[in-house]
Amino acid sequence: MKKNSIKVKDVTPELKKEWSAKYGEGKCAIVTATDEDGSVKKCFLRPPTRSEMGAYSVAYRTNPVKANESLAKSIWLAGDEEMLTSDYLFYAVAEKLPDMIKSAEAELDMF
Repeated sequence: MKKNSIKVKDVTPELKKEWSAKYGEGKCAIVTATDEDGSVKKCFLRPPTRSEMGAYSVAYRTNPVKANESLAKSIWLAGDEEMLTSDYLFYAVAEKLPDMIKSAEAELDMF
């Protein structure tokens, strides 16, 4: 787990505003999942940078699970540690990682 990890209970509206100012309005996310015992867990993620996506793309070719884990740790802002340590919860986070990558709409015109 990351050093100085911020716990869910310590995430304030002010901290969320700070993250939005730093990473862009509407670009950070909360992933919420229910563990097998019924407890609700959360983590807060920021958008990945191009260099992080580059490293992810290279790693994904050899080990997709490790690549997802590395990316999740890279963009982690705060949350319940179990979101990274429990396979059951981690797969929920990994499933949402593609949604963290936003881009402009584009058109392709072939000639």
